[in-house]
Amino acid sequence: VTTHLSSCVMALYLAANPHHWVNHTSGKTCLDYYFDCVSFLRQALVSSEYLHWMTYSHDPSDQEAHTSLDLAHQLCYALFHRKGGIKQEMIGLIHRTIRKGKEAIGRPKTISYIDEDQCLRQFLAHFPNGPLFKTLDLLRDMGDVACFDPIGQGNFPMHRFTIHRGEDKVACLHLPSPTHQEEIHKAYLVEEFRGFLSALQEQRKRHLLVLLTREAYWLDEARCQLLESLPKKAEVSPQLSVVTMRLGGPFYDQSGAFAKLDDWKAFRAQFEEWILKERGSCSFVVEVGKRVAWSLALLDRLHQVLYQGSAKVSLEARQSLISLYDLFWIMKALELTEATSMSFTCKDGLDFGAAQGALLYGILCSLDGKKLQDQPSKDYIRWLLYSEVLLQRERLVHEEVAGRCLKALEACLSLEMENLQDLFRSNWSSSA
Repeated sequence: VTTHLSSCVMALYLAANPHHWVNHTSGKTCLDYYFDCVSFLRQALVSSEYLHWMTYSHDPSDQEAHTSLDLAHQLCYALFHRKGGIKQEMIGLIHRTIRKGKEAIGRPKTISYIDEDQCLRQFLAHFPNGPLFKTLDLLRDMGDVACFDPIGQGNFPMHRFTIHRGEDKVACLHLPSPTHQEEIHKAYLVEEFRGFLSALQEQRKRHLLVLLTREAYWLDEARCQLLESLPKKAEVSPQLSVVTMRLGGPFYDQSGAFAKLDDWKAFRAQFEEWILKERGSCSFVVEVGKRVAWSLALLDRLHQVLYQGSAKVSLEARQSLISLYDLFWIMKALELTEATSMSFTCKDGLDFGAAQGALLYGILCSLDGKKLQDQPSKDYIRWLLYSEVLLQRERLVHEEVAGRCLKALEACLSLEMENLQDLFRSNWSSSA
């Protein structure tokens, strides 16, 4: 353990050395050394000596065991809370790409979030091979063993923004599924996430994992079952809560039989049934009657503030109400669990996870009185939505997912905290 941890710390120092920036060297870069750092950390966490120390109580006078465990867990905590190092560069790249897209299709300088998304897609459509090359690189690096392991394959967790809940702070993290799979029906928790949970236990902190999955999607089943089962374990429950949100299905998409459900009272009645059926999965105790009453009060308030209590609600309005409700329910879950960090976790955190994070940030900005059309807010929302998927896949968030997020974002431009004050115990805001 000591040898692997020493190598991990040394690789971290080398990764922080500006002489190893990609434009300063033809050898190993900062990113290469960071990969080495995470690799050495994983080797330490799977070593027999570490597992022995974690399984059996070690002698309190054993300074090596105590120091090694503390260092390993702090490194795991730092891995999940790391700050993105090229934020301004990515914001600049996204801004330039939007500008070139506007010039190519003749759009005016000031346009909506949705129009900007279309400009990005129009311009990047001229470079269709990027996602293919990234996939081929991943397959080549896998070697003989093909597996699902986002963190082990370079999709590292990171801190996205800070939520202010009254006097308390909650870190919102980018977190792909912390699992490893070599077979579709078996999933295992990666050791870095176990170390992160151990660090939370030592610091008496709690993480809220919002598990995003598609409706009846069998490829997610093993991962979801594993993550949903974690809070049921006595050693994990004090530091982890899980809320499952299934995105998709006829009601969520307002498709099929619900496509023409434009009568407000009929929609509200169906919404109540959907809450009980699809939004009741969470690892903490919530009285069903109070949950439904709170949810309907929130829906009524959003309908009144955003759509002036109209008796008819369009398809787009219904989709936005559902999307906004999900995020306000997560805010309520943060109050109930008193979590100190949270994440929107899907398969790789790049589509659903990025969209939900960007929408939550937009809601919090609106509640805090910040104008979402101001340049700093627009730049940060763009970064939240597009940066990780551009870096990891060289593409944009799936068009349908991004469109749903951006329509809901534009719907809540007029939302203020005073409209919802009696539904929450705390005042809410956010910061980069």
